[in-house]
Amino acid sequence: MPTITDKAKRDLNVAFAKLLALVGFTYGATDDATQMGDIIQSGLNGLGTLASTDPNKGASLVGVADADGNFTGEDVEAVLAELFETSADIQTTLTAVEKKANAALGVPICVPVLLSKHANSSVAARFTPGYAGKIRKITASVVDPVTTADKAATFTAAIAGAATTGGALALTSANCATVGAKVDGSAITAGNAFTNSQEITVAASSVTAFAEGQVVLYLFLDPAA
Repeated sequence: MPTITDKAKRDLNVAFAKLLALVGFTYGATDDATQMGDIIQSGLNGLGTLASTDPNKGASLVGVADADGNFTGEDVEAVLAELFETSADIQTTLTAVEKKANAALGVPICVPVLLSKHANSSVAARFTPGYAGKIRKITASVVDPVTTADKAATFTAAIAGAATTGGALALTSANCATVGAKVDGSAITAGNAFTNSQEITVAASSVTAFAEGQVVLYLFLDPAA
């Protein structure tokens, strides 16, 4: 004889409780036993009468009889289909909201940059986001100050080798002299859209070689809506 698992027992209890609620069973009534018997019989009658036309699916309608002998029922397959469709709609909506939230906030890509390691055309960052979107802005925060005067380098993002219009991050001895200092790149105005397969790089130009110093470079990306 097969063993009924605890989960199966819980599921049967839940189902039976719902059946009782459908037919208006009231606990504590003086005729509990009679009422329970009538409910069980009407439930069995409903299940036997309202059946699926598909022999591979078995009973797809759950029905109970009211006091007048009239059957009411719910098409289980239809209810489940509606539930899954609603769940899909909710997921679609949540995904859209998430994309809009990301677009509003921007997704930061953080890259540590040792300034003394860079010369003209050297690459400070190279990655593929894996989704479509736009580069919104580029900034840097100083974590190790520059102490040698008259040093400079400009870092600019590029998509598949093509530099953005605007977005030049000009780092100098003066603006990198204090720990925690923030340096903003110029406004990005064009050439900043990327696909899910395109590579983004950040390269140096106009370099007067630094002897020391480190920044964290931030690229803010807006996922496509």
